[in-house]
Amino acid sequence: MRWAGLAVVTAGLWPGLARAQQAPAPPPVVKPAAAPAGQVSQGTAASQASQNAVTSADDAFGVTVGNETIGLYSPTDVRGFSALAAGNARFDGLYFDPLNTPSQLLITQTAIRVGIAAQESPFPAPTGVVDYTLRRPDATPSLGLFTYTDTYGNAYVEANASVPVAPGWSVGLGGMGGVDGYFDGTSDRFNKMLLSVRYHPSRTVDVFLFYTRTGLDAALQGPVYLPDGNFVPQGVPRRFYGGPGWDMDSRAAYNYGGIATWRPAPGWRVDAGLFHSELDEKLDYTNLYTNLTRAGIADQQIIVQPPTASFSDSGEVRLSRSFSEGPRQHNFLISLRGRLRDSAFGGADTVDLGPIAVNQTQTAPRPIFALSPTNHDRIEQGTLGIAYIGEWRGVGAVSLSLSRSSYSKTAIEGGLDAAPGQTVATPFTPAAAVRLDLTPTLAIYASTTRGLEDAGDAPQTAANRYEPLTAIISHQHDAGLRWKVRKKLDFLLGVFDIAKPYYSFNAGNIYSIVGNIDIRGIETSLSGAVTPTLNVVAGAVLADPRASGGARYGVGGFPVGQPHQLVTVNLDWSPDYWARKITLDGAFTYQSTVAATDNDRVHLGPEPLLEIGARYHVRLAGMPAQFRLDVQNLTNFYGWQLDGSGAYQLLPGRIVSLSLGVDV
Repeated sequence: MRWAGLAVVTAGLWPGLARAQQAPAPPPVVKPAAAPAGQVSQGTAASQASQNAVTSADDAFGVTVGNETIGLYSPTDVRGFSALAAGNARFDGLYFDPLNTPSQLLITQTAIRVGIAAQESPFPAPTGVVDYTLRRPDATPSLGLFTYTDTYGNAYVEANASVPVAPGWSVGLGGMGGVDGYFDGTSDRFNKMLLSVRYHPSRTVDVFLFYTRTGLDAALQGPVYLPDGNFVPQGVPRRFYGGPGWDMDSRAAYNYGGIATWRPAPGWRVDAGLFHSELDEKLDYTNLYTNLTRAGIADQQIIVQPPTASFSDSGEVRLSRSFSEGPRQHNFLISLRGRLRDSAFGGADTVDLGPIAVNQTQTAPRPIFALSPTNHDRIEQGTLGIAYIGEWRGVGAVSLSLSRSSYSKTAIEGGLDAAPGQTVATPFTPAAAVRLDLTPTLAIYASTTRGLEDAGDAPQTAANRYEPLTAIISHQHDAGLRWKVRKKLDFLLGVFDIAKPYYSFNAGNIYSIVGNIDIRGIETSLSGAVTPTLNVVAGAVLADPRASGGARYGVGGFPVGQPHQLVTVNLDWSPDYWARKITLDGAFTYQSTVAATDNDRVHLGPEPLLEIGARYHVRLAGMPAQFRLDVQNLTNFYGWQLDGSGAYQLLPGRIVSLSLGVDV
């Protein structure tokens, strides 16, 4: 029924635009879908015995392969913003609105697309695109096994299989289970499963269906530290959990849906994707050490959220027409995207357990919580877009797109602290990009993008914790160059400017818009083979983040958590004299000082981190295998990470891990 509702919302886009302009009353309760260059091909299961993020990366802007993540950016931090919260996730190029991170059983690779790489998408987004490549079973039977353990108590086993069952039909099966151990001494148990089916009878038809579930139990919640002044917490021990011991979360997360591709005639292509994302919170605790003094004494508060369930149905239908004209390639596209998201929040109760020292054990028994009815928000959005991508061999390329959305956010059912109402927006969001090939090895580019983006949810330390925030309009301009230094070595240099409203805390501790934020920066990337035995992925960002308009709320000129410098270097060396069986790798990351509070009076950093590792490629019983030894935070650097303005959690210390991947 929810997917039928999504179809109604999307199909009724243009009438919705007309109604939105009249502010109605709240209602009742380039190659579309093709894997970008360098990614694992669709229909090919990723190898567990050859996982290597350094050799898989196209640039230094962020890539995840298996349990390895490298690069300047991540899905929740792209040029200073969360691309996931902004709604910029894609499943094989098609629009997807996630409520939880997709399982690694389903994903072979995650890549962050910004700058010239983002021009491959016909509908780019100002904050960048999180591009998930799906693991599709194919006609060749395969089985991959992976096991991992480390000195923090993390341990899990993973299995992925591809089974052909009939001509054109194949089934994918996956399972994963284990325990997680964290920097603050807490732990949890988790399990994951995947079931997928692929129908690929010919080159013109491909249908892929998938179902994933992730379960989390006994998830203890370590403290978030909130000092009572303008200082960073002191004397907090690592890997110490002081209790109370009954603050254990439990949840289940689901992502399922399907993608279909049809090529009815030469040059014509139809791509369609429909996805469901769900988060079912059985119990949700927040452990706060408030009014923390320099002596390490705080008031411990436990916040419990009542059971909630949130759902999102999203999808896209895209029609494209491609044809060649001598050295010129033309691609015209029309896209229809939509989503229905229902979120539950609020109704929490807060219990004060009294004063406690940061190294003291809490013995207070579990109280009886007085929970309130929850609030419910619904987001309905439909977007119609048209695009043109043209490429002239040896000259360059151009990309033009125009979209219009019908967006509404409505409080459809209120709890005790509800604020009924509706937000409506019907913006046009154009985008344009151009690339000029000056020589066979040197190209320059420029682009401009306007977007309608979500702002995520209010943080757990806010009075309106977990409340879905109103969508905002953002703008981005960027330009730069790409230089192919040699056949397998690329250098990128770009400048960017991103502007959008600034969400932070007002005087009542309500997380809301307090002004505007503008981030201008320079970013570089060097990736590929420096020598036949040495691969490098290195990048840097020099930024100038500024916040304005928030003086009346006590907000300073530098936005919270935005560094001025960010550097990453990853090396992978496989010398010939070891017959390429042993690979040595290392990584260095550096983040400069960041503002830690809205008033800009407390700063964190700088943060230098070192990592070293080694891989041993071998055959076990005739099967290819890879042992990996890795040491993160080699120097055991002690530092803090932000969980919002003036809210702190420890950085993990030194972690030694060992893993084994086998292709059966």
